[in-house]
Amino acid sequence: MGSAVPASGCRRASRHCHSRSRRHRCSHRPIQRLNAAELNQLRATLSANATRGLGEASADGLFLRSFSILALAVLAAEDLKRPFLNSQQFDGLVDLGIEELGGERDLRGFVPGKGWGHATAHCADLLKFLARSHWLRPEQQSRMVNAIAERLRSAGEVFVWGEDARLAAALTAIAGRSDADPGPFLAWFKRLGAEHAALWSGAFEPGRYVPVRAQLNTLAALAADLEATGGSQVGIRSALRSLRAEAQ
Repeated sequence: MGSAVPASGCRRASRHCHSRSRRHRCSHRPIQRLNAAELNQLRATLSANATRGLGEASADGLFLRSFSILALAVLAAEDLKRPFLNSQQFDGLVDLGIEELGGERDLRGFVPGKGWGHATAHCADLLKFLARSHWLRPEQQSRMVNAIAERLRSAGEVFVWGEDARLAAALTAIAGRSDADPGPFLAWFKRLGAEHAALWSGAFEPGRYVPVRAQLNTLAALAADLEATGGSQVGIRSALRSLRAEAQ
């Protein structure tokens, strides 16, 4: 005859069995997704939070704004896979992304003791996913490109927390569209070429160097992205190569 299993062993085995059973049941529960009405309710709440305190500098309101924008970027990405936005709601997100990108004055990246601020990067993420949408109109493409260029000119600093690469990704999404308009890109490159020439035509002024350098850093990332992805925007790539050659 086999030896009896102690009662304590039975209890441990029973608990282990039930634990495995619970894990098994949980792993097969269907994923619950928000429906279109719930997603739009969330969009409305996040949109209100994204502009709360906009224009403040070095205040904790940055985190609410920045991560509301990041959550809206997730919603914009979801809309590409499972559409729920109508044209008016989409236009509202474009307006919001452009407003937040240009209006944010707290440009901190990583904040010691608090974590990531990163508002510029999160705005870039939102614009990137919006730029992939069938709702995007040519005039909105132009507004996005101009808003990114102006953010780089007006920031007063060279971004060091990866914001330039995130802005470049948004520009790549615009340039990679089948209906992409090269006009705003070419106008930007021409203006930046003039700014760069003026910078070195007289006495060096550090305040004029920073916005030129910030733009060139983002465009270097854009050039790498465009070369890697190929695409049909030969005019944009050619003009960008010419600009970078002049600026070296």
